[in-house]
Amino acid sequence: MKITLMRDKDGATTMRTLDINLQIEAMKHETKAQPVTNLRTSIRYASPDYRLDEAKKLAKVIPAATFRKTVNGIQMTRYNGIIQIEVNHLANRAEVNRVKQEAAELSQTFLTFMGSSGHSVKIWIRFTRPDQSLPQKREEAEIFQAHAYRKAFSLYQPALSYPIELKNPTLEQSSRQTYDPELYYNPDSTIVYMRQPLEMPSDTTYKETVQAETSPFKRLIPGYDSFDTLSALFEAALNKAYRSLSELQPHVHTRSDEDLKPLLVQVARYCFQAGIPEEETARWAIAHFYTQRKEYLVRQTVQNVYTSEKGFGKKSSLTAEQELEFRYGKQLLTEKHPVLLAYLRWEAQIQQDILTQLSGQPATEQIAARIDAVKQILAQNARALAYYE
Repeated sequence: MKITLMRDKDGATTMRTLDINLQIEAMKHETKAQPVTNLRTSIRYASPDYRLDEAKKLAKVIPAATFRKTVNGIQMTRYNGIIQIEVNHLANRAEVNRVKQEAAELSQTFLTFMGSSGHSVKIWIRFTRPDQSLPQKREEAEIFQAHAYRKAFSLYQPALSYPIELKNPTLEQSSRQTYDPELYYNPDSTIVYMRQPLEMPSDTTYKETVQAETSPFKRLIPGYDSFDTLSALFEAALNKAYRSLSELQPHVHTRSDEDLKPLLVQVARYCFQAGIPEEETARWAIAHFYTQRKEYLVRQTVQNVYTSEKGFGKKSSLTAEQELEFRYGKQLLTEKHPVLLAYLRWEAQIQQDILTQLSGQPATEQIAARIDAVKQILAQNARALAYYE
């Protein structure tokens, strides 16, 4: 089996096919220039809104199919049937390892590895038709890929501690070249069989539909713009911290280490309650207080709060109405947009399926936490659907 590596440089796109076993070996080792390690180091010190040049230097790995350049554009040459799902915005290496371990415990996992950022996990699953064949025409492959992605999502989400970020399951879906000497590879993984669908899913995901829309919604959509998501959550937590602290200390001065410490504790606590990953909280705090001189103080304070606090993501700094608008978009809710309605119905079905699967598993603290999280999503979903009544 072969996959495609794509690289953009100086406005030109270059492509090459590579045996999948060679690519997996390449992931285990890094070149002398250490491009992935340099990227991870840069991410640690970069402000949240900074676009890193190091990422652009890494090739894009496309597992679903092989492609070639022709005079008429990029053409698919062979479909592989590999689905990639992603768990992004993980706080630290411990969370990355946890997701990798959970994925490795499923027999369907063909490959799972840490992403180039060091804060994500990619999982590859193989699909074929019942007779072990795969679509040959691009149109059939696109339909097969879209249905298989949904099946993979439903199969894996109940088993993972963190949410899968919904992506548009195109044949060109990719991830940056990475370095993970401890990746998990199972060439004998269970292949998921699925009949060839005749048409694209009728329940097209909200994200896919919005990507096809030309209307520029400059607001948060689940899984659509993590920068805007984190920005809004952090600013809400910071505002709440200022207000709560000003009642005790009317003249808070963030330039002073003496005043910065209690403010950081409050900000970290509210970010923890809002469900912002530890690393993101630290990066946003460093960027907001505009000095790397105090980076150690910021990171140590955030780490201490996240270690001692309980109830991660259980209490947002947003009001209930803000959370609803934040999750689904105020404009789409007030306009009762049909695209949002299609997404809400799809989300309700998926989350209900996840809840059913979780309810049938042995009762553990982890399972109980996941059930609570799914119930919260279903409650928000019901409130959003009420707009259409």
